[in-house]
Amino acid sequence: MVLYALIHVFGYLILRRVPRSWLGFCGWVASRFMYMAPAVRNLVIANLKIAFPEKPDKEIRRIALASLSHLPRMMLEFLWIANRPDKLDKHTIIPDSEMEKIRRLQGKDGKRPVMYVCPHLGGWEVSAMMVAHWVKCPFASIAAKIDNPYLDKLIVKCRSTENIRVIPAKGAVRGMVMALKEGYSMGTLIDQNTKVRDGGIWVNYFGLPVPTSPAPAFFGKKFDIAICVGGAVIKNGKYEFYVRELPKPSGEYTEPEEMIQDLLKLTEDLVREFPEQYLWMYKRFKFIPNDISEKMSERYPDYAKIANERFYDKVFARQDSTAKAAASSTA
Repeated sequence: MVLYALIHVFGYLILRRVPRSWLGFCGWVASRFMYMAPAVRNLVIANLKIAFPEKPDKEIRRIALASLSHLPRMMLEFLWIANRPDKLDKHTIIPDSEMEKIRRLQGKDGKRPVMYVCPHLGGWEVSAMMVAHWVKCPFASIAAKIDNPYLDKLIVKCRSTENIRVIPAKGAVRGMVMALKEGYSMGTLIDQNTKVRDGGIWVNYFGLPVPTSPAPAFFGKKFDIAICVGGAVIKNGKYEFYVRELPKPSGEYTEPEEMIQDLLKLTEDLVREFPEQYLWMYKRFKFIPNDISEKMSERYPDYAKIANERFYDKVFARQDSTAKAAASSTA
């Protein structure tokens, strides 16, 4: 309770009262410390070289530092803006062109749920608040639980507003189904690894196969909802919402791989436009398909590994877990 009290005091009695410019400075300072950590620096640079092999090392380092600066800044601004309509009015915007796309996706009666597939780009934590505030529709956000219970409680409090329902990532399908049936629009992250044994499919991202969740394709087909790539990036000092529509209506996709590939292509285009605002501090290219050519596998970063049986099959995963437990009990 003491730790939560300290976090709460910092978040609400100090952080929320400082000028916004201070948050950018905090992000800049934090990025320099993160960049000094070899594990962080090497991971970010390895990912950037996959995405931009044509860029010189100097430019790669510039983007790496900018990206590392953006992450803490965005998280601090999320806490700074949360549950403050006046801050949303002043520091966020949904342009008329993007609002027109949203209204079109919502249908003639304005009640059709929309699933916004949001990459870890720009203000992904702020974007849900922007939809609830500007579009005036009920919104559900899927969020992973944070290990620190006190910090998790604070983050959930900030994510929850009158129009936003937070769905825990663990066992999220049931919560997503209920929310969609109740007419909630939804935001979900897709640029993360999902093992094949957990339903993941292989699609290309920056020229390399990566395992990705097919959830948007599943929900789009089952509930006939609109699917798009949506989120917010910082432009001219404001979080500006963007919508990128699929090449064809979600109902016309017959194979999940086709839709997910189109979603990742739209995501990739956005990341190329705003690389400084993307989360490169994640092992997105961690898994290599076991049937890939040797030439293609050599393009993966050093941290990547060939996906083994446990990656593909739950049976092998359970056997491995049982073997580890047995070994531990006899040690």
